[in-house]
Amino acid sequence: MLMQTTSSDLIRSLIGHPEIYPGSADDGTPAPADLAPSIGEGLYWLVAYLGRTAAGIFFFHPNTATTFEFHAGVLCRYRGSVGYRAGHMAIAWMREHTVARKLICWVETDAAHVYAYAQALGFRQEGLSPGSIQHQGQLKDRYLMGHNLCQWQQ
Repeated sequence: MLMQTTSSDLIRSLIGHPEIYPGSADDGTPAPADLAPSIGEGLYWLVAYLGRTAAGIFFFHPNTATTFEFHAGVLCRYRGSVGYRAGHMAIAWMREHTVARKLICWVETDAAHVYAYAQALGFRQEGLSPGSIQHQGQLKDRYLMGHNLCQWQQ
C-alpha cells in the first residue's frame, strides 16, 4: 500500500534511518536528528507499507512545471520485489495525481544497484554530471536519468 504523508516525524524517521540515510546524504546534508523535511504544496512524500510496516519512502519535488525530481529510500529487507513494486506504484501515483509528465533522478556512477533500480523503474540515462556531489570529502560523478511519464504504461 502507498500513502501520501506530511508527517515530519514519519518522514524524518525514514530518511534518517541507518539503512537509507548513508546512501542518500552528501557532505552538506544535516545529521539524521537535524533533518527538517520540506513539506508544502507541490512536494510529494509517499510511504510504501507492507501491512502496517513502512517499507520505504519516495519524494518528488518540482524541477520545472511538469518535471519532478525522484528520490527513493527502501529499507534493506524490502529491496527486491517489494521495493520494485513500491517504486512502480509511486511513479503511477505521480502520473495519476499530479501534472508530472517527466521524472528525473541523479545516480552516482559507482552505485550500480541504484542505477539498476532506476532502470527497472523505467528511467534511462540522459547525461553525466562530473564532480556534482561530495561524499566524505570526495567529489563524485552522477548520471542524470529520466523517465517520460507520457510513454509510461502500467
